[in-house]
Amino acid sequence: MNKINKTLILFLCSILLLNILPLNSVAANKPLLSFAIMSDTHVLSDSDSCSYYNRLRNGLLDTATYSNKPDAVVIAGDLTDGGYEYQYKRFVKALGSSPTSNILTVMGNHDAGRHQTGGYTEAFARYKKYCGTYGCGTNSSVPYYDRWINGYHFIVISTEAALKDQAYISNTQLNWLETKLAEKAEPEKPIFVISHQAIKGTHGRTEKDEENLGAQNDQVKALIEKYPQVIFMSGHTHNGFGYTNSYVNNGKCSYVHIPPTKGAPYGYTSGSVLYFVEVYNGKVVFRARDFGTKQWLTQYDITIKFPEKITPKPTQAPTPSPTPVPKTLESISINTMPTKTKYAVGKPFSTLGLSINLVYSDESVDTISSDFEISGFESETAGTKTLTISYLDYTTTFDIEVKEPSGIPYGDADSNGSINAMDAMIALQHSVELISDDAINLTLADVDGNSIVDSVDAMLILQFDVEIIDFFPVEE
Repeated sequence: MNKINKTLILFLCSILLLNILPLNSVAANKPLLSFAIMSDTHVLSDSDSCSYYNRLRNGLLDTATYSNKPDAVVIAGDLTDGGYEYQYKRFVKALGSSPTSNILTVMGNHDAGRHQTGGYTEAFARYKKYCGTYGCGTNSSVPYYDRWINGYHFIVISTEAALKDQAYISNTQLNWLETKLAEKAEPEKPIFVISHQAIKGTHGRTEKDEENLGAQNDQVKALIEKYPQVIFMSGHTHNGFGYTNSYVNNGKCSYVHIPPTKGAPYGYTSGSVLYFVEVYNGKVVFRARDFGTKQWLTQYDITIKFPEKITPKPTQAPTPSPTPVPKTLESISINTMPTKTKYAVGKPFSTLGLSINLVYSDESVDTISSDFEISGFESETAGTKTLTISYLDYTTTFDIEVKEPSGIPYGDADSNGSINAMDAMIALQHSVELISDDAINLTLADVDGNSIVDSVDAMLILQFDVEIIDFFPVEE
């Protein structure tokens, strides 16, 4: 192919991508933290045709196209419609489309097993099996947990009983919440507290008992309102964007309602919605997104102001500090999993996206994405491989999967025996009807297996071409 033809192809790809993929307005300063948050996904069936599964999956794929990529994804409860195993399998499959492995989930009342013979005990075990193992929940014996991301504190509270609509928060969890709220709290840094149910009397319709947290409302409220920097985020009420009191600041802390991905009967009724949250010095911006129409709904945006963090200049010679006690490294842990955890036989290992935490004796944590060693990888045979990360004298492990290729050349849209950016361009051209069905192999181009060739298939083919992925969703 001559130079002129290559230039023309690149130009055509650029035009098509600009017209199809959503673009985020470029912020004057890169945010210190960004994350996507949605709620009430209610994944219902074990089928790729399930509309709630596809909404969750499409929302996660949409976040990968923003100019500020998310550092995390949060799903604020009612992950499934009934907490059944087949629903969790479909839910976790959708999470495979997330652009980040930093995922936080909450158990909602629909996940808590009220309609199941095994009740809450079996429901929590199932949540732990799927969400805990995947890294988007808790691996401990309780459903509440916290996580630090880019130096910001996320605290997840969750029901400990299978109640119809409300939550049960034990005294043990309340004491834990009080301790966690105080942990490294700074007035100019937001603390993100996530619950499925809202605090009574905050958002529209939360005065009704079935629409709020329940018996422990006042106790949770008293704890979080000690910290004006708390942003309490919840779903459950199924209010859409713009419904009564979507955002409340009572002078003691902030409350934000997260609309349902399932669809809302009140306010903005589309179900293909999320907030994309950007944290800057001095403010937090909740950007309303309809990922079904690929539109930013700026009329529903929320901006929460914080005092800017300023290092004051000393007006006099500072008092000498006491000699600090040297800190020592005590352990390492995985901060973010590598982007690629499934490999075709014979493919090399990629560290893209992998980072680890260095935990010190003074409880401080550093995060690094290089200068450590990885052993145990081999892709000559199929199977689960346990890899070891070594840093100084400390180790931690994680698993990857090596699989045999399916043997079907998915992604080869032009049927020429190779899979590259040209195939992605053909898929894009077909999605905007620039070419007919006769000019494309529709079976091979439909790499996500939903019987439609669109921009999602084109994006997956591009990812395959640059070896971000080795397998397409249709092969799994």
